[in-house]
Amino acid sequence: MMNKLYNCSVAIVLGLLATMTACTEQVVKPQVLAEEDRVAPAMTIEEGISIVLGEENIGESMLFTWNPENIGVDVPVSYRLEAAPAGTDFADAKEWAITNITEAEVAHKDLNNDLQAWGLEVGQAHMIELRVVVSFAQGTNFESLSSEPMTMNITPWADADAYPEQLYLAGSFQGWNNANEHTVLKPIGVGIFEGTYLFHESTTYFKILTKKGSWDSQLGERGTVDGILDHNDGSDPDPLVVEGMGYYTIRVDLLTKVYSISKVENTWSIVGSALTGNDDGWGQDIQMDFTNDGTSLLYTATVDLHAGFVWKFRFNKGWDLNLGDGDTDGVLEINGYGNDITVEESGLYTITLDVTKFAESIYTYTIEKN
Repeated sequence: MMNKLYNCSVAIVLGLLATMTACTEQVVKPQVLAEEDRVAPAMTIEEGISIVLGEENIGESMLFTWNPENIGVDVPVSYRLEAAPAGTDFADAKEWAITNITEAEVAHKDLNNDLQAWGLEVGQAHMIELRVVVSFAQGTNFESLSSEPMTMNITPWADADAYPEQLYLAGSFQGWNNANEHTVLKPIGVGIFEGTYLFHESTTYFKILTKKGSWDSQLGERGTVDGILDHNDGSDPDPLVVEGMGYYTIRVDLLTKVYSISKVENTWSIVGSALTGNDDGWGQDIQMDFTNDGTSLLYTATVDLHAGFVWKFRFNKGWDLNLGDGDTDGVLEINGYGNDITVEESGLYTITLDVTKFAESIYTYTIEKN
């Protein structure tokens, strides 16, 4: 009886082994795909997207993503995100990221710096091509694969650090001196410059420079006058032209290259307590008349003044530019405090402000009792 059970058990065990052997799946070893069948990475961000860089987003970043390659086997890889101006075949490509994952975050500031390094004009949209290049670990002998290029439009921004401290004017009104420190446009905002100067000719010609003493940095107009500055691209732009004598305010936005020239209606005036014999005179401007005799540039007014009180000159009814003579030497100090001019004797006076040397920031005056 025991022999029968033993023989039966052996039979059952052999049957189970046979069944298990028959059910075992075959393990298929991964095969390297033929070169023509290999799939390169593919970028997944939208084709043709646009971004305008500026003060409000320059501290942010942009996420680029892509689908991985397929060569049939898994091996260690490295991805390189490259960018270049469209149409250059990546001849001057910049590496925006190197990573071993299928995404990369790139700072807007880096995008901005690279576009300017390529010499692309700020404030204008430029088409940039992107691609992902995957490289395989050493010893695998696999050639790198590149994604199909995709394009995006980026408008670079000239941040405050990239702007000059001031712009320089050179023109017929100041002897075409391109290194004059007194005829400049000062910053009034990010990339925006402004200044007001006397154009004492019937027709004034001038240019704007971004670098002191450098004609290579000149800005003007070329062709049709459209209010947009053109730079020196190997040939000089034409000068800007103003018809009519007077003070003019020039404003330039270097980001957009837009400029404006506007005439100042209220120029030099006399103001002060000496006009009224009390503090009310500080709010009552006596406008002065301009004359240009070909030699001197003069502003003149005839006014009643009160003894023991003071007065001074100011421009455009404001205090951004005012003139006084605290040391009574006839040479006026600019924007001083406590340099008011005191009237010794009441009476009618003719006051003359000489602005002939305004381009040197030198102002003188005379006062004569009638």
